[in-house]
Amino acid sequence: ILLLLPVICFGSTASFNPSKDNLLDKAYPDDNNGTLTYIAVRSRYPTYTIRSILEFDISDIPAGSTINNATFSLYYYNKADGDANGRTFNACKLTRTDWVELQSTWNIYKTGSSWTTAGGDFTTSSPSCADAVIPANYGWVNWDATDLVADALASGKAEFLLKDSDETYDGYV
Repeated sequence: ILLLLPVICFGSTASFNPSKDNLLDKAYPDDNNGTLTYIAVRSRYPTYTIRSILEFDISDIPAGSTINNATFSLYYYNKADGDANGRTFNACKLTRTDWVELQSTWNIYKTGSSWTTAGGDFTTSSPSCADAVIPANYGWVNWDATDLVADALASGKAEFLLKDSDETYDGYV
């Protein structure tokens, strides 16, 4: 498990912490983790996949603004099961925007409503996912989220699903 603390930055102009986040765990598909104080990513095929979902309220950015640079940053501070060094993690656009932090699980986005695909609804195109390679040492990991945030500007919410780029990996990450 890679444990991370999130923030999204716009150069020196503004930074945002998530307004909600959750960890989705395939091994415990009906458990809600919305009260955890961290998010995580894990890939150990076929059962032990963990993804995280995050929402940032960016409504303070004026409509019609041009996003020249946005960085999605997570502080990598623990590797519980194995070393993620050199693995690529994706930050993708979450397409389900009405998920509930204290209700969502691997199977549902809110009570009584299933994800279209278990593990969260996301797209890898329009815009493309942002990629980051996990470093050997603990510290900040950065994704170029410019396209993701520019796409999200109209809704006032930037919503991401964070996952391992290769969820068929059968190692301890």
